[in-house]
Amino acid sequence: MRFINLIGWFCSEIDLPVLYGIPYFTTVQDYMRSNKEEVWVYDRVSKKRRRVTLRVPTLDRDKRKSQVATCVNFIHQKDAFIAMKVVEELSLQNVRVYTVHDNFITTAVSAGGVSKVYTKVFMEMGPPLRIINEFIMLNLIRSSIPLKFDWVNDPIPGDELQTLLRDLEPQDKKFDKTKWNQKIQEAVSCYEKYINTVCGGQRHADKWNSFHSLLNSWESLGVNYSVHY
Repeated sequence: MRFINLIGWFCSEIDLPVLYGIPYFTTVQDYMRSNKEEVWVYDRVSKKRRRVTLRVPTLDRDKRKSQVATCVNFIHQKDAFIAMKVVEELSLQNVRVYTVHDNFITTAVSAGGVSKVYTKVFMEMGPPLRIINEFIMLNLIRSSIPLKFDWVNDPIPGDELQTLLRDLEPQDKKFDKTKWNQKIQEAVSCYEKYINTVCGGQRHADKWNSFHSLLNSWESLGVNYSVHY
């Protein structure tokens, strides 16, 4: 979670919006600061003048809000994609379905098949690390540095990630380079901790294939279960 928020911070520092991509569409997060402006209006009910405070947006990006909101928006978009994909799959089967957030409501006859569709959608999203790496590429790859790793299936080496982030450093003389370097170290540390947690010393592709096979075996046995991504 911390790493995803840091991507939002880097984007704000280099004056770019945060992009969230799914097969249906790409969402653009671009929070701007606002100034308070007070205006006088005439209240026709009370027949008196009163003061109203308006918040007028500026062209200055809100770095704090962008950083805090990035992980939340990242997760919400993935949840929305799962919901849309499940509804799409059920619609192709002519199954009536109604959604309330991430809950799927259908007829008793069709209820048993919803978990299978959900699991199928979940598996087709692919390895979780690939989703993280795609988010990095979508937002932070702005240079001509040759990529020396398989970013689809394998972790990005810490030194490569560090190089990519350093290449993004703004050239403004007033820029706080010390803080930028601290954020780089924090981002690399968060990413490597995530890799160690997910992979546990094994290749990420092997871990994903093992989990994928387990999901397939449960589905073939007709086991009803729910998966939390």
